[in-house]
Amino acid sequence: MLQFQEMCRLLSALDGAGVEVYLLPCEVIQATCTLRDEQGGEHEYSGMLLRQRRADHFFEDFTGVDRFDWEQLVLAQQGLWRCGVGFADADEVLGPRNWALLDGQVRLADTGSLTRDFRRVCHTVSDSVLDACQQRIPLWWPDRTDPRLAEYLAFVRHEINLERLRQLWRADC
Repeated sequence: MLQFQEMCRLLSALDGAGVEVYLLPCEVIQATCTLRDEQGGEHEYSGMLLRQRRADHFFEDFTGVDRFDWEQLVLAQQGLWRCGVGFADADEVLGPRNWALLDGQVRLADTGSLTRDFRRVCHTVSDSVLDACQQRIPLWWPDRTDPRLAEYLAFVRHEINLERLRQLWRADC
């Protein structure tokens, strides 16, 4: 719950900072409502909710890299970096898992790992972390012989790395 609240606070703070073009349109709202658990019990909830626009296509895994312009994913991350925002999770860095298409544009759908912590972002885009993440991806890829996987990852890693992060971090702030 704490991580969700931190994410909502960050999204609220980013409102109007120019990064909304990289995210699915969303808004953080305060609400009080009744939630029903799996056993049918009802519980009152009062706090933040994230209302997010539904995507035309949500990438749940590592399929469909031919459905979008890879450069859009790279430019979105670099645009976030320019405003001092990055990821604490390498899965989002390499994409397209947890990203989406909206009106033909690549947008971040899962905002749960966004952070302003430069050290965490540096760790996430370090070669060792991205190498380890990249090693796990073929286990999730439906067709492990797909030549597009290696091509896609090479493209992303060429511009999403520690050197580029250091060049771009907070460049527009």
